[in-house]
Amino acid sequence: MRTTTSRHRAEWGKANNKTHIITTAIEHKATLEPIRQLEKQGFTADFIAPDVSGRVKVEDIISKITGNTLLVSMQHVNNETGIIQPIKEIGEYCQKNGVWFHIDAAQSCGKLISELQAVRYDMLSATAHKMYGPQGIGILVLRKRNYKRLPILPHTRGGGQENGLRPGTLPVALIAGFGKAAEIAIENHDKWAEQSKRLKVDALLTLEKSGVKYTINGEQRYCVDTTLNVAFIGVNSEALMIAIRDSCSLSNGSACTSKDYKLSYVLQAMGIDDKIIENSIRISWGKNTKNLDIKKLIAVVKQIA
Repeated sequence: MRTTTSRHRAEWGKANNKTHIITTAIEHKATLEPIRQLEKQGFTADFIAPDVSGRVKVEDIISKITGNTLLVSMQHVNNETGIIQPIKEIGEYCQKNGVWFHIDAAQSCGKLISELQAVRYDMLSATAHKMYGPQGIGILVLRKRNYKRLPILPHTRGGGQENGLRPGTLPVALIAGFGKAAEIAIENHDKWAEQSKRLKVDALLTLEKSGVKYTINGEQRYCVDTTLNVAFIGVNSEALMIAIRDSCSLSNGSACTSKDYKLSYVLQAMGIDDKIIENSIRISWGKNTKNLDIKKLIAVVKQIA
């Protein structure tokens, strides 16, 4: 459940001359596509691109805020590069200037817990399966401003569940599973983070000693320790994924767009050359990953190259 609920705010926005939205060019399609639909309804939107680090500049977001800006919506962590965005600074500015701020925390909820707790936001969306919970359940956290709930309208009608915002029988088992996943994450995220960091350090060291030509996409000082986006020069990502599929699963873009593969719009927005993008793959791991067989990956890269 990544949705920014943009459609829900459209009616209030038009009535109050708040018809401008700011987001980034590297958001998940679940954010980008609803905003594109709002543009067809008379809203305007700015899609801010990051630099080659993969991180959007705070000043680039703030400079676009005007008197009729309704919303700033952005990811905490990018799903392809793992780059952490400066949501704390942007959230503070939005709070002080009367602009609603939404965080897509799908990639960070249950992982970057203390970082999320320190951010001022109006809305936060996340999904259970990204934090080892059940599939098919998500959350939209709404914070009140001046003791008033944001003017969110129901997306569908037919019942009084969820304070009238979403009708239908609540999936109790999924909700309980999500809650349990959150409890487990709070108890274990430090241990998981330490293990992930060790795996990433080992992976980067193995790559450095491998002798293969490669480049890392995204500035690693801003990156989570569970993701690595790397281009093996001269090795097509599709060929690599097929060659190694019996050993491990890799991706060359968002899993949500895997059936219609195009060059990664995230890497393109970062200004990375198309030839490098064609060679780029994403490697990611989680709490159950004990070892990353980077040597096996390198061996296959050498065979193809």
